[in-house]
Amino acid sequence: MVLKTEATDLAERLGSPDGRPERAAPPDGKPASARSPKPKHQPHAAAPMVETAVAPDSPDRFINRELSWLDFNHRVLDEAENPRHPLLERLRFLSISASNLDEFYSVRVAALIGQAKAGRTLVSADGRTAAQQLTAIKQRAELLQADQQRILAALLDLLRDAGVELCGTDSLSDDDKTWLDSTGKPHSPSMHLTERYTRPDLGHLNVQITIEDEKALTKPYTFNRTFTLAPGWELQEYVCQAVLDGLILAPTAPLN
Repeated sequence: MVLKTEATDLAERLGSPDGRPERAAPPDGKPASARSPKPKHQPHAAAPMVETAVAPDSPDRFINRELSWLDFNHRVLDEAENPRHPLLERLRFLSISASNLDEFYSVRVAALIGQAKAGRTLVSADGRTAAQQLTAIKQRAELLQADQQRILAALLDLLRDAGVELCGTDSLSDDDKTWLDSTGKPHSPSMHLTERYTRPDLGHLNVQITIEDEKALTKPYTFNRTFTLAPGWELQEYVCQAVLDGLILAPTAPLN
C-alpha cells in the first residue's frame, strides 16, 4: 500500500502536482499555451505542371487506321479462344477473322499497294507513307495468321473429341470424293444423268437435266433452264478435239 507521503514525494520528483511529467520548455521560452496552435492538416503543395511530350500537331497523337483495324480483328480472333463460347461459335469467330482479313487485303492493302507503285508521297495521319504502312501491316498480319492457324488446330482437336471431324482429301476414298458434286448435292457412283435440249424458236434453247440415283436420291431430280441466244449467234454441234485430230472416227449420221 502506497502512503500519501510517498505519492507526494513521487509527484514532486516528476515535476507535476498531479503526477504527470512536465514537457520540456520550448527553445523560445514561451509556454505552449502562448504559441499559435499548429494546424491539424496542411494541404499538399500542387504538383508542378509537366509539359506533354507530344505536341498538339505531332503525328504521334494518332493511331494508324490500318494497324488499328488489324488490332480489332485480333480481338475478334480472341473470342475464338474464349472457353465460355460453344465450340462451333468459337469456330465461327475464327472464320469471321479470316474473312475479315481477306477483305482487308482486297480493299485496303490493295489501295496502299497502288499508292506505293504510283510513287505517291501522301502520308497518313500518323505520318507513315504507303510503303511504311505496308511493312507494318505485313508484320502484324503475319502474327495474326499464326494465331489463326494455332487456334484452328486447337479447335479441330476439341471438335474431334466432341465427335465432329474435318476430313481432308488425303483421307477420303474415291467414292467419298465423288459423294458430293460441285453444288453440294449428294450422289453415288450409280448416278445417271440425262440431258434433253429443245429449240422452241430461233432465239431460245431449253435444257432439261434429270438426275437419277437410287442410292443417294429418293426420286429422280429434274431441273430446266432456258437460254436466250445473242443476236447473230447460232448453235453448233460440239466435236471433241480427238475427232478433229482423226483419232476417233466422226459419226456419219447427224446426232439427234
